[in-house]
Amino acid sequence: MFNFLPGRPDAGHSLLHNGEIEMDGKIGPASTINVASIRSAVGLLPPEAPIVLRLSGLNGGNISEAMKIYLLLRECGRHVTAHIEEAHSAGTFVAMAATEISMCENEFFDPRSEPRLRRDPSVNR
Repeated sequence: MFNFLPGRPDAGHSLLHNGEIEMDGKIGPASTINVASIRSAVGLLPPEAPIVLRLSGLNGGNISEAMKIYLLLRECGRHVTAHIEEAHSAGTFVAMAATEISMCENEFFDPRSEPRLRRDPSVNR
């Protein structure tokens, strides 16, 4: 049995692309990215398949919801890989649930930041 977002079609389908869970946007109970949609997407994968997360623009959001996603992924018993292109604030908690994390040289992962800081050259890192 899957948990779906109220008033929306299966949110897991909208996150699942080519067998990967694509996360782009903000995390939150009323957002497309929430524990119910992630649970649904995981449920659509074959039972023994590893979980692959693609964090292409995970711009933070609700930390409580991020922690629920973290716990869901940590306790599912599967190998979880996170491919990080961009993850901010609460989005980094989701990434840390992964068994394996991969990033390219120019990608962005910062638990303290807002997305606007990445593009502002005046910000001293």
